[in-house]
Formats: sequence, structure tokens, C-alpha cells
Amino acid sequence: MFLIKSEELTHFRILIILVILIGIIQLLTDSDKVSIKKIVVEGKNQIKAVISSETHELETIQVIQTGNVNPDRVVINTASFEDLICCPGIGEKKAKKIINERKFKPFIDWRDLEDRISGISKSQVEILKNAGVKINSED
Repeated sequence: MFLIKSEELTHFRILIILVILIGIIQLLTDSDKVSIKKIVVEGKNQIKAVISSETHELETIQVIQTGNVNPDRVVINTASFEDLICCPGIGEKKAKKIINERKFKPFIDWRDLEDRISGISKSQVEILKNAGVKINSED
């Protein structure tokens, strides 16, 4: 068992505080690092990563999203039901209509979406565009 004298305890506390402060300063000043929150949106995610043997840094190998997604990652012609309802103004009914309509023929453009899905107007299309939603992956 170790016995620590009163003055040694003070030095130990100062040392711990210094280590914590250095860590905080390094985190705040290291601009090369990217937060995982900026890469992956909230939801159920599975992230596979390894530590590089050369650089000793964490490298992301694969990210699998199973939760909600941001609208800017949604492509109308390929999106799942869950992805579609994450888009502004698209609820369950419109999402089902979109999925049923694209079974017959994919949407060509925004005008085609307006024509084939009741309840989607030009103003609704603008909201979807501004949110980053795309009709095709090439857009």
C-alpha cells in the first residue's frame, strides 16, 4: 500500500490537471481531425475501424447506417420507405405512393414526380431540393 504525503498529493493533483488541460488544448487545436458526427448522422450506425500500423491513427473502414438519414442523402428513385419519410413534407402516404409509382417506371425529373404523385407541388419540390433530396443519383 502506498502512502502519499500531503504535499505529494497536491503535486499529483496538479499533474493530473495539467495532463487533462493538455489533452483539451490538443483536441481544440487539432483542426485536421473530423468528428464522426460530421460524417454519420444520428441513428443506429455500425462503424468498422482499424488503427493504422504506419500512422497509428484510427481509420474508418466501413459505415453502415440503419437509422434515420439526412434528406441530402436521399435519392427518390432508390430510397427506402424509412429514408423517404425523413424528407420534409413526405409522410407515410406520399412515401408509399412514391415507392408504388417507381415500380412501374422511375421518375425522370422533378416535374415527373409532381405529375405522378398527388400532393407534391412546385413549392414542395423546392423544399425537397433545398434539403438536398435528389431524383436520381446522377443529379
